Amino acid sequence: MAGVNALPSPAVALQIHPASAWPAALSVQVTLAVVGSEAGPGLLLSYQLQGPASELACLHIPAAETPGPADGLWQSTCFELFVARQDQVAYREFNFSPSGRWACYAFSRERERTPADACPRAPEMPSAEWLPSPAPAQMVWVPAVLLPERPWQIGLSAVLAHRDGRLAYLALQHPKDRPDFHDRRGWTLQPELPPFPAHR
Repeated sequence: MAGVNALPSPAVALQIHPASAWPAALSVQVTLAVVGSEAGPGLLLSYQLQGPASELACLHIPAAETPGPADGLWQSTCFELFVARQDQVAYREFNFSPSGRWACYAFSRERERTPADACPRAPEMPSAEWLPSPAPAQMVWVPAVLLPERPWQIGLSAVLAHRDGRLAYLALQHPKDRPDFHDRRGWTLQPELPPFPAHR
């Protein structure tokens, strides 16, 4: 993510779902920024974990892998972005693992994947970088070309895995009595961000 020039929005907090199997005493703060980088314009997100050292030590962090697309990342520690144009039902979902693996999906409506939802090819690919210190954080970059037109309705979420396999589900809001990150009632972020910078 070299060469990034970011203008971040205020941090927003994710809330743990009370039905989570792991009642993690951890919080996740997320910031977004419109950026220009050597790879072109995009959206930079930082998912910052906070909490007691004893709780952070219980967090399962997937081992580093060769960066690239992968399915099923939500089955372990994973950070997610849902984004749609406010007046459209179609949306995109992005999953990011501390391993460096990521997923990109397109939906025509809730949970209905579109036929042409193949992962993007280089150079228009997302990236994820896990920063274990001084405070654990998942840094994410999403190329502008993969995002819908504005104005955006955004959902932010995370799955935190305990070393024993239990999962905690966090999101901006939880409209249902079970975790459901696809429910747009929980996508409460409508950020006011500057335009993407021109790519030189």
